Amino acid sequence: MQLLAYISFILFMVTLSLATCCSLGILSLLTSYVRHKRSLPNGSLGKATLNDDLPFVTVQLPIFNEPYVIESLLDAVSAFAYPQTKSEIQVLDDSMDETPEIVRRKVRALQSRGVQISHLQRNNRQGFKAGALREGMKVAQGEFLAIFDADFQPPPDFLLATLPHFKDQRVGAVQMRLEFMNKDESLLTRIQYALHNLFNLAQLSASPESSILQFNGTGGIWRKEAITQADGWQGDTLTEDLDLSLRAQLNGWQIFYVENPVSPGLLPTDMKAFKTQQFRWSKGRAETARKLLRTIWKSSFSLSKKIEASIYLFDYSFFMLLFLIGIFSIPIYFFHRWLPTMNVPFMYGLLGVLVTCPSIVACVANVLHCDQDQHYRIRVWRFLYTCPLSILFNFGMSFHHTVAATEGLLGKKSPFMRTPKKQPVGMSGSRRITWRVAVEGIMAAVFTSMVCTSLCKGYMSLVPLYVLYALGFGIVFGFSCYSPEGKSRSIEATCPLRSKQ
Repeated sequence: MQLLAYISFILFMVTLSLATCCSLGILSLLTSYVRHKRSLPNGSLGKATLNDDLPFVTVQLPIFNEPYVIESLLDAVSAFAYPQTKSEIQVLDDSMDETPEIVRRKVRALQSRGVQISHLQRNNRQGFKAGALREGMKVAQGEFLAIFDADFQPPPDFLLATLPHFKDQRVGAVQMRLEFMNKDESLLTRIQYALHNLFNLAQLSASPESSILQFNGTGGIWRKEAITQADGWQGDTLTEDLDLSLRAQLNGWQIFYVENPVSPGLLPTDMKAFKTQQFRWSKGRAETARKLLRTIWKSSFSLSKKIEASIYLFDYSFFMLLFLIGIFSIPIYFFHRWLPTMNVPFMYGLLGVLVTCPSIVACVANVLHCDQDQHYRIRVWRFLYTCPLSILFNFGMSFHHTVAATEGLLGKKSPFMRTPKKQPVGMSGSRRITWRVAVEGIMAAVFTSMVCTSLCKGYMSLVPLYVLYALGFGIVFGFSCYSPEGKSRSIEATCPLRSKQ
């Protein structure tokens, strides 16, 4: 028993130490952000004007079953401040519901106003989003390709704001900062927004010359030549945007991240949609690592850039470590009597760093990027209650991410599951229990019972850790069981940000 106790404790401490190192890496984003802030493109090049010699641009809209948001997207892109003779819109429609009919009516109306727009449909969904973009590119006239998902509403000056960055012939893509019109709709969207701003800070802290940057799949514009040289869009991973971004950078192209203006979209409004999105991202990143890691290490990248690319591809491992910490802490609960030498202060120190570093960075990121119309004190106060929930959310989502990443690393294929774009009205108590949700509920019950029995027995060493997992899994399980209704309303009804553009 003592041997099992020490093995469990060693595994626990190793995973806790590795996760703590990851947290310290997250803290380094702040110093990188300050270092690169002045060198990042933030409107410093100015906007192009309609009097300039502008290139031809193709706007690509890959959609699948988007009846609630497609008209708003078409209204937005058709209102671009750009000569109609130098732009075209492609609606790449793989839909199997009423969306094609909605699109056909809207396309006819726009064509009658002189907009160059085409409605392209395929006989199959081979390659999913990547396949649709690949087929659209075959007939695209543009030198540059702007891409938007169905839930986004880019500002009218999007093209004029992004094209000047392509004066640098090394630039293959420009990604605008993503903003979200429904970020204040519910507690779930506020938590997502807090987590998303941490991702924003990571991109802002990267230098395009020496760091790995990613096109986010929407709200950006590509140079067609860069896509062609990187062998085009490929549908063998669930994150076709990350896959293409890395292959383009392996070919010497750079990706620029523009902080302002923003490209507004929608966050998932229910837990099922959010989990679908997160599962696709984690699994797709693991698939991309499996596909490109060897190529990266054989490339001409500098050693530091190879290491950074590897860390970038394996950042989901943080969630795997969180899950393993919880798993390895369970036998310690039963074997603690055989661990008299357990260094509790050192363990608490690691746990403190694990929780505190992401909290500090997330707080700064949200103060920087929350609604600028609000006073910074209001922004800080609003984040004070979402920060603890977002940290607990990471603990609760650790199992979900672990399953996704494991499937990706093992090469298990699955179809591209789009994130539903709906505006729910009201809530229902309908329960949707999958086996993953059931495991999250079991984990919440196990850690809650360990908290209670530990308090009763006076074994306090791991109670703080057990509380984190009990609350984290409990919150995620609760959100998963309590789902929004399917009723929807138009995007304009709940998205005031559009009117501010």
